[in-house]
Amino acid sequence: AVLPEERLKELGVSLAEVDGAMAGTEAMSEELRQRLDGLDTEAKQRLWLWFLLGVLGLVVAESLLSARRIRERVHA
Repeated sequence: AVLPEERLKELGVSLAEVDGAMAGTEAMSEELRQRLDGLDTEAKQRLWLWFLLGVLGLVVAESLLSARRIRERVHA
């Protein structure tokens, strides 16, 4: 629960300390947000990598199949 300013003053906490702590929290929150954005971007890049590898595999398979059919026609 949040304590009122009067209660904080009674406990001997200066408001400057509270403001400084809040600024640190905001900076950490921004850093965390940037890290999460970076992780999200990295995950999307990994997904594209698998997609490209799959397409490359299909192209190689199609090329091998085509070469095999051409050899069968030549030898027949």
